[in-house]
Amino acid sequence: MVENKLNSRIQVLTRQAEEKAQRRQLILDAALIVFAAKGYAETSMADIAQSARLGKATLYYYFPTKEAIYEAIYVAGTEAYYSEMIPVLEIEEPANIIKTMLTFYVVYMNEHRDFFNIFFPLGRSAPLQIVESVAVRELLTWHRQRLDTILQSKLQVKNADQLEHLLQVLWTFLTGLNSKLLRQVPIQNLMDEIETINSFMLQFLQE
Repeated sequence: MVENKLNSRIQVLTRQAEEKAQRRQLILDAALIVFAAKGYAETSMADIAQSARLGKATLYYYFPTKEAIYEAIYVAGTEAYYSEMIPVLEIEEPANIIKTMLTFYVVYMNEHRDFFNIFFPLGRSAPLQIVESVAVRELLTWHRQRLDTILQSKLQVKNADQLEHLLQVLWTFLTGLNSKLLRQVPIQNLMDEIETINSFMLQFLQE
């Protein structure tokens, strides 16, 4: 009898936890659409609640501010991106790793336009307090270190200075890709540029 009651209670708690997780994700999905359409500054908690078809009280139960929602989207999106990209790079051949990394970035961001548009918006950039928050900085630093380690191992970079120079060139190139993705430059044009930078990088490493 006691065991049955305990099992029943566990089932109830499990179901409640699942429902809370689903509702939280519903809020993030709805907020992503609104942020992408209106920009961060023009989006209100009321807009997000309406998009999620929830009452404002329910929304505030899960997230105290729109900054908290925005940061949660950023963290989840960043984790999703790296969780897909890192395994691909880990098994890639050294000669193709730069091309693969850049190609993956372009294809992924093109397929996840809402996520891309709210973090690289023209004139509607992410609020500074989120970009510089401890949680976001730690997350980006951790993934950057993982990526640096893979590149250094695969490319057999000779020293830290060479690696740093290589990464500076890559990040500068990525900044240019972001701008072109925003302007919706044809993907094939971006792929041609990736071929060029890949050849340059491989030549640089052989010097």
